[in-house]
Amino acid sequence: MKFKKLIVLSVVVSAGGCANPINQVTADNYQQTCFAAEHNGNLLVAEEACGRALTNVAWGNLGPAERSQKQYNLARIKRQLAKFPEAEELMKQSLAIEESLPSPSPLRIGRRLVELSASLAGQEKWKEGAPYLTRAYELTDHFSPREKKYTAEVLAAYSEEFQREGNTEAGLKFAAMASAIEE
Repeated sequence: MKFKKLIVLSVVVSAGGCANPINQVTADNYQQTCFAAEHNGNLLVAEEACGRALTNVAWGNLGPAERSQKQYNLARIKRQLAKFPEAEELMKQSLAIEESLPSPSPLRIGRRLVELSASLAGQEKWKEGAPYLTRAYELTDHFSPREKKYTAEVLAAYSEEFQREGNTEAGLKFAAMASAIEE
């Protein structure tokens, strides 16, 4: 009798450490709902759906790459909702995961750096965001035209802020980066 209980317990413990396909499907369904809601401008529904997608990744033990992607998606929505501290934390977690993967993707890292710098700008943390944005600029060759345009907008905002503060050197540096991307 003890042997049967031990086998059942070991099967349950082993299953808990494996990726769960049901959670993968559920997370993907929530992610699609998130994207559709975002596309329709319903950011509160998008936030809820992206949050549930991330939860299912955790419950299903779906791995760091999947967790990073869901954190990134939720952070983007939170940034759009001006929930900048929450977006910052999620983006930092996602960036740390991406940088620790065996084959880090410059595209994914660059996207996270831009979003992180935008979230920091939303909190008036321009100086903290500047190094992230500078790193992102170095990866823009991997970006789509739309991503390059957004990055140029963020760079221009940083340029304006630094020039407004009297830091002309930094302001001109970010302006030059923005112009280089737009060419």
